[in-house]
Amino acid sequence: MMGRSTISKRSGTARRHTGFPRDFRAYRAAVSATITASIVARIASIAATVAVLIGCGIPDLAYLEPPTLGTVTDFPATVTFLHSTDNNTDSFSGYELYYKIYAPAAGDERFQADRAAIVDASPGAVGATIAGRGYLRIHRLPDDGRAFDGKPVLNVPPADRGTRFTVTVEFQQVAQTGAAASWDAAEARNVLLLRNQSALGNPTPPIGFAEEDFSPTHADLPGLELDERGLMMGLVVVSYGTDFVTGLFGELYSAAIVPERPLRIFAQ
Repeated sequence: MMGRSTISKRSGTARRHTGFPRDFRAYRAAVSATITASIVARIASIAATVAVLIGCGIPDLAYLEPPTLGTVTDFPATVTFLHSTDNNTDSFSGYELYYKIYAPAAGDERFQADRAAIVDASPGAVGATIAGRGYLRIHRLPDDGRAFDGKPVLNVPPADRGTRFTVTVEFQQVAQTGAAASWDAAEARNVLLLRNQSALGNPTPPIGFAEEDFSPTHADLPGLELDERGLMMGLVVVSYGTDFVTGLFGELYSAAIVPERPLRIFAQ
């Protein structure tokens, strides 16, 4: 007979089945509980991983605090800087000093370009930047009269590292070498300073910073002529030590301090 369906109401319902369980609320609750448990487990796993990394997995970064620049004067050329007690660590051993001589005619402009590069050097590149700008390490004269080029040029004993003290570096008015660094901490210290003896061919006796020690033929005075205006000198100071923190045991340099103007080391 026309108009009668051959599909029963019950079978029609079966064909419209969507795949969801009949008790949808219970199904949704079960899925939600599973997702929540998964998120909680994930957070717990991340927290445990972070705790392990903080506790022993990630080493601290090795760092030295730079000294604080004090006064800068001429005739005699003198620079002072203040030791930081933050460097009361095994990684710190003292201070390194560097110098560069500039001709008076264009010295200030070249000095400023060098200074900008050095003070803006990224961590890990300080030593290479100082050398790349033509600065030479200052050496010292021990009691035996022979030049010593070991690092650091100013050795700060452990007993002094936790004490705030001022280092005075003075040029030209010092007997024997023309320059010295001194400070008062656990005991008074005075270090006689020399120009870079390696660059000068390791002369005997060693060459210092006294006015009579300068000659146009010296390798640290490339193409310069001495005149009535004297010479200008840039001075760089860094904290120096060894990386005992990360286990790499490499050299450590702090950020450099450089006076804002070159020193006038003598006028003829």
